[in-house]
Amino acid sequence: MKPVAEGYIPAPYINIGGVPQMGAHWIDPTESPFNGEAFTSVLIYGSYDGEVTFLEPMITKAFIQQEKTFQLPILQPDRFPETGKYYPTIYGVEYDAARKQYRLYVGGFLRN
Repeated sequence: MKPVAEGYIPAPYINIGGVPQMGAHWIDPTESPFNGEAFTSVLIYGSYDGEVTFLEPMITKAFIQQEKTFQLPILQPDRFPETGKYYPTIYGVEYDAARKQYRLYVGGFLRN
């Protein structure tokens, strides 16, 4: 598997290994579950064959069921694979108490 070129994964993300047919997973070691705090949510970058292929917000069911609304920033890389495209800058959960519905989202899209 080819490594991702420098700048396409934001600092301080580190590669924690790969999953066959899926690729490498990158984590921010400063996020809560990696520094001794309880796991509530993290954002994982993914790469395959030297290319960034996905962003994966991971949020525990228990955290979502607290019926809280929250929004977190998505750390941005220094370089993007394509210019003129839109990339998300936030992710979060909104709870609508009247409808008893959750909305998980990525947003804040900015053109690079």
